[in-house]
Amino acid sequence: MDSFESISFYVLSFVKNLPGVKDLEYHEFPAAEQSDFQQWQAKNASFVLPADLVAFLEFTNGLRVQWSAQCLQTEVVVGTFSINSLRNITRLPVDSLGSPPREQRHHVADARTLPVPCAAYLIDQHPKVGQVALVYSLSSTTHGRGSGGLSAAASVATAAPVLDGVWFCDTDGHWHWLADSFASYYRLMIVHLGILGWQYIFTPQGLDALTMQWMRLYCPQRLMLDLQNVRPAVHPPPPPSSSSQPPQPPQAR
Repeated sequence: MDSFESISFYVLSFVKNLPGVKDLEYHEFPAAEQSDFQQWQAKNASFVLPADLVAFLEFTNGLRVQWSAQCLQTEVVVGTFSINSLRNITRLPVDSLGSPPREQRHHVADARTLPVPCAAYLIDQHPKVGQVALVYSLSSTTHGRGSGGLSAAASVATAAPVLDGVWFCDTDGHWHWLADSFASYYRLMIVHLGILGWQYIFTPQGLDALTMQWMRLYCPQRLMLDLQNVRPAVHPPPPPSSSSQPPQPPQAR
């Protein structure tokens, strides 16, 4: 645990001393070996893991930390720090449309559009929160011969994957940009103390009430900074109903 603390700003020691925290579970993993990377690359030949993620996996092949706090008479899980092991960094199907969006509570300052076409590799997931993935942009280039060679229809298209950052897929299937690199995402996870659902501050629907409460209690300064980067969504007023009466002029006294 001490070695993990040294690369994580001693966040576990900080969490242990927070008021109401009752339990912190840390699962230690061995470092990924060169053979592990070779096996992953053999299965995903055209994709290259970013150097910062490789360095992390060479330190610990995965991360699982969970912490709980006392709420009334019940101990509840408040946060997790989680990164998949190398063999669980698997390709995800990407649906850029997703289901119909929920109510938009605010506008995100640095919202981006998911690149099309693209590929996503899972680095974390929670059934009640969503999925976090590396997203690669697939820029297609077409190769063919001259007029005497292959026809346009028979030309060969190849894709060169380029990392587009770390993205979050919410439980409705919508994708939201989180960070340019794995290292930046890791730091975001640390400063948000892994509180369940913290990723939603970077989505139009925003944090739910429970996540907001935990953040107000355990990382209020970070919450204040996050809220400075969003602004409330402005919705047009509803059209008047056909049964509504036009306003009447005031009566003269």
